[in-house]
Amino acid sequence: MTTKQKIWFAIGLAMFLIPELIWGPVSSYDYQLLNPNHNLLRVNRITDSGHILMTFVVLVIQLIGLIFIANNMKAYFVGVKWFRWFIFLLSFNCLLLIYMAIAIRNRIG
Repeated sequence: MTTKQKIWFAIGLAMFLIPELIWGPVSSYDYQLLNPNHNLLRVNRITDSGHILMTFVVLVIQLIGLIFIANNMKAYFVGVKWFRWFIFLLSFNCLLLIYMAIAIRNRIG
C-alpha cells in the first residue's frame, strides 16, 4: 500500500467515523431497527423531520468516505473477505438511509 493510498484510506475512514461519532445516523437507525419498543436511550435523527437535510448531508459524506475506503483497501486487504463484506453492508445501509431521508423529506410513503 503506497503512502497516497494510506492517506486516502485514512481520509475515507475519518469521513465515515467522525460524523458517526458526532451524530450517529447509521447506529441510531440500526438501534431503533433492532429495538423498536425501547428507543428512549437515543434520538433517531432519521425520523425527526427537523433534521432530515442534515442527516442526508451526513449520510452522503459517510457514503463518500466508504467509497474511499473501498477503493484504497484493495491492495491492503487482499485476503480479507469479511472486511469487504462489512464495507459493502455499511454502504448498502447508508444508501438505504439516504433513500429513507429523501422519502421522509418529500413525504413519500
